[in-house]
Amino acid sequence: MTTHSNFGFLETEYPILFNIGKSAEYNLHKDPVTTLFKTRLFCEKLVDFLFEENWLAFPDNNNLSSRIHLLDVKDILPSNAKDLLNTVR
Repeated sequence: MTTHSNFGFLETEYPILFNIGKSAEYNLHKDPVTTLFKTRLFCEKLVDFLFEENWLAFPDNNNLSSRIHLLDVKDILPSNAKDLLNTVR
């Protein structure tokens, strides 16, 4: 039996994001700490994909906060997405 995932739309084109998101969902009530870890990992991989898609070099201070900030400055992230990524970070 297959279970539905809210991340199913990512399965074909971004299987890594799909697997991380599905794992976060699966562990939500069983192991919330794992879900937090997987959610953070999902954000990191998403930001990496955005850098790759937009041919951006990583900033000198290469941490998630700096990468999100650079995506914001380059107008790649809508403000609500930036806010969500910063909340998870």
